[in-house]
Amino acid sequence: MPYIMNDPVSRYELNARLNAQDAKLDAAVNQMLGIATRIDRSCDEIRADMKALHTDNKDTRKVIIATGVATVLGVAGFNSSVCSNVLTAFQAGLTAQHVFTPQDATATSPAATPPKPKPTTPGSRPKGAGSDAQCMVQGDSTCPA
Repeated sequence: MPYIMNDPVSRYELNARLNAQDAKLDAAVNQMLGIATRIDRSCDEIRADMKALHTDNKDTRKVIIATGVATVLGVAGFNSSVCSNVLTAFQAGLTAQHVFTPQDATATSPAATPPKPKPTTPGSRPKGAGSDAQCMVQGDSTCPA
């Protein structure tokens, strides 16, 4: 059933109500515009901060790359130094071994070297020395080499 108005509204009352609604809507729209303006300002500040960080990050990236290159070069230099020192020590050991070999000592004083042992064959061991297998297990000094 349709709604029937018993009390008609005058033009003056209708205009007053419409003006009140317009005022409420204007206030709400202004409030939303204020919020949008604050959001826009915040976004601008964030953009400025991000640009500053991006510029700062470029410098940080350069520092990180330079540090990485310096580290690689430092490790390579350290490795080269260690290899050089090991090679020098090895060569010094070879030189020392060559200087103090028994062959050089026998050339200068033949009486200082002991006589060489006679080579033995498996059948020429002294009696009681045992078999070849026993000789290997027991580490007998009379076993052939």
